[in-house]
Order: sequence, then C-alpha cells, then structure tokens
Amino acid sequence: MYIAHPTSSVPKSIYKAKHYKTRVNDQHTKVGITEHSFESSERRYTSNFNGEVKFIPLSLIDSEDLKRTEKIVLCAISKHFKKVGHSREWFNTNNRQKLRKIIIDTLKENRIQYEPANG
Repeated sequence: MYIAHPTSSVPKSIYKAKHYKTRVNDQHTKVGITEHSFESSERRYTSNFNGEVKFIPLSLIDSEDLKRTEKIVLCAISKHFKKVGHSREWFNTNNRQKLRKIIIDTLKENRIQYEPANG
C-alpha cells in the first residue's frame, strides 16, 4: 500500500491522459495498492503530476491479499474522510499521519500480514 499527494496547490486531473474531471491538489491524498512495484507507480504519478507529487510506500502485502486489503482499508478511511469527486481512492485530506495510522491499524485489526515498506 502507498499514499501519494500532489505538492502543488493548483488542481490537476487525477489521470491527465484521460482528462478525468476529478481534480486534486496538495489538500488531497491518494491511498492505493500496486500489483507491480512501487517504482512503477511512482513513475506514473510523477508523470501525471509533472513531478509535483510525493509518493510514499507504506506496506508490502502478499499479492493474493491486495484487492481484499484495498477494499477493507478504503472503507475504513471513508469513515474519517470524504472522497474527492468520483474517485474511490482519493480523499479530501492532507492529514497524512492520520491516514497512515488508519491504514496500519486496519491492517492489524484485520490480521492482514504486511511488512513495512522502505519509503
């Protein structure tokens, strides 16, 4: 799992290649999973936000548990923060410390095996 957030106050599309109408800035945070590598996900965000993004790997989770874990974690976060636009993974918050705590606590409460990521 990871979190990512723009570093600019200028709103940008969450996916500029498809011109998504949902726009985010430094007041929003994405919570996601990657099936490939943190490096490939970071490159995508760096490209999409023209380098104005911070990408923070949080935890390594077995690939078999990724989708289930994502649903559980996003549901837990939704209880604390509103989603941005039609996105299910972007949240209207810049409180990344609280997001990290919710994610780790949710993993522990649901007995999801994970390793801290170096990031």
